[in-house]
Amino acid sequence: MFLTRVMLFYVRRRRIPGKIDIGKHQLVKPVTASMKAKALASLLQEKYNLSLIERSFLTEEEETSYDDSAQRAEEFLRLRDEQILKKMFKNYTMEEHLGHLNISKKWE
Repeated sequence: MFLTRVMLFYVRRRRIPGKIDIGKHQLVKPVTASMKAKALASLLQEKYNLSLIERSFLTEEEETSYDDSAQRAEEFLRLRDEQILKKMFKNYTMEEHLGHLNISKKWE
């Protein structure tokens, strides 16, 4: 009786040698009705999203004001870069840096 209970508990699973997705003994997942419904729902959602993207949602006035705000942002960035460059040291060559030593070109 103990042996029967153990044997009923144990469910034998088929061993698939090698890759399970190709070959003679491949394991193919069956397509169910719920899988088909999920695929259809995702396709319908994608179609709805594409229809929303195709329609413009900005009026002409909103679009021009958006462009103005982009220009203001560019102007702000340009001014900020100019202020940063003002604070930095200017670029000098070694000739300019050591120019005060070159008073006369004659040999001592």
